[in-house]
Amino acid sequence: RYYPYDRSLIWSRVVDNLVLAGAKVIVFDIMFDHISIKDSIFSESIKNAQIKGVDIILAANNIVEKEIANQDFRLVKPSKDIINGTDIKLGLVGTIHDNDGFIRRYISIDNTINDNYQDQYYSLALQAVMSFTKQEAKIYNHGIKIGDLTIPHYKNENTFLINYYGPQSALNL
Repeated sequence: RYYPYDRSLIWSRVVDNLVLAGAKVIVFDIMFDHISIKDSIFSESIKNAQIKGVDIILAANNIVEKEIANQDFRLVKPSKDIINGTDIKLGLVGTIHDNDGFIRRYISIDNTINDNYQDQYYSLALQAVMSFTKQEAKIYNHGIKIGDLTIPHYKNENTFLINYYGPQSALNL
């Protein structure tokens, strides 16, 4: 079994139950990159969800291979047994470490990826918003626009700040 739970026992049921509950988009912020003998069961649940109009987004990561002078990137995607025969979208889960070691930013889009699976690789969050709104992202120097939503870039870089706290809660603590 692979982290965090068995794909056929747990995650296929999660997809099935979310579809029954009326979900429009299902996003997994979990890397399913290791092959499991039960990937086909998870894949069948994903295919059934897509037949019912539910978009599925899985995590991918573009990592730097340190052994090759920090210049070779390798795209880590979900197991081919999960994505083959589906229309799964992939979203990047890479983050940027600031100089003090903390993570405050998320990559908007990675234009360095040359891969046949999909044309553009956006962050997992942006891919989720695009799937939910059924609108493409427009990337500008100053930020990202998806429909009426604008997300400013951090210092005109290809990153945006992570909102750890969210909007003010109605609950007073």
